[in-house]
Amino acid sequence: MRRLAAGAVLFAAFWLLIWSGALVRAVLDMGGGWALLSPEEGNVVPLARAADAAARAQADLCAVALAGAVAFAAAPARASARMFVAAAALVAWVGYARPGLPPLTPLHAPDWVVERLRDLLGGWQSWNGLAAFALVVPAGLLLALAARQLQTARVAETEQAGLRRERAEQRRARMGLPRRPYQNPERWRTGRPGLLDRLLFAVAALLALVTLLWAVVEIRVAHTGEHPTLASWGTGQQGAAYQSQYVLACAAVCVVAALFSPQGARRMLRSTAVVVMVLGFWPPPVQPARSVSFPVTPELFAEFAATWGHGAFWAALLLALPLSLYAGGFAAHRSRRAAR
Repeated sequence: MRRLAAGAVLFAAFWLLIWSGALVRAVLDMGGGWALLSPEEGNVVPLARAADAAARAQADLCAVALAGAVAFAAAPARASARMFVAAAALVAWVGYARPGLPPLTPLHAPDWVVERLRDLLGGWQSWNGLAAFALVVPAGLLLALAARQLQTARVAETEQAGLRRERAEQRRARMGLPRRPYQNPERWRTGRPGLLDRLLFAVAALLALVTLLWAVVEIRVAHTGEHPTLASWGTGQQGAAYQSQYVLACAAVCVVAALFSPQGARRMLRSTAVVVMVLGFWPPPVQPARSVSFPVTPELFAEFAATWGHGAFWAALLLALPLSLYAGGFAAHRSRRAAR
């Protein structure tokens, strides 16, 4: 229930940020500049039109708020404060960039909800512009509340897992079996279990890095490119090309990380994820990165990216980013297997 409540709180926070970003964009598109955001009587009409446009964008992007809420609420690993801040900034940018993004038809909010939102968020007349910025504060408080709820839920889940392990040991004792040997959580398990942990860590880490790279490249293309038509969005081929070029480098990093201690492996994965994001966001060509670029099965990556059609941006935002988060969380889980 705590995770469900946290998901609802996250959804509300993300929806507020979408409206704020969409209203600012609607005001700037009117050509009056930032002056239209000031609470003056002459700005009532343009701000009312901007609030209507923001409410429509908010209804169109219901799936974005829901996907973000589910991604954090159901995440197997703890999300840091920086991840919440990055997600909030990304969601606000999606609201701001909505007029230039491809259509998103799933989970469109009904018209009666749009009317209620228009009255609730856009009914401040000349203060609508300042409300767009003021809503960042309650959105931040909601994010902090959701983070606390998720932390409480994880603590309770950890305690329950400990109780289950203790009951299992008690059953072993009643059966005359010895207790399981102590495993140092700072080291990988020994023997075949430890080898399996390292292998699964490397595979999950590779999946996290490769999907993160594709998602970041597609978001950069959406932010920097010109897209006058739906066909101009392409089918995710730029991100697929990056995946093909750097999958070997990512695989090598994951294998090397699995040779370190569990803590060192997790640190290496986090550092590599930051490097991958910088690589994806940096406009090409990235000369130093070419030294580790070895294209592998480009046709396979291109074909898989093409399955999303012109909705590759939404697939990157709503599917690839959560998948990367979950894969990274699974890798971290395997590195802590000795303590479980």
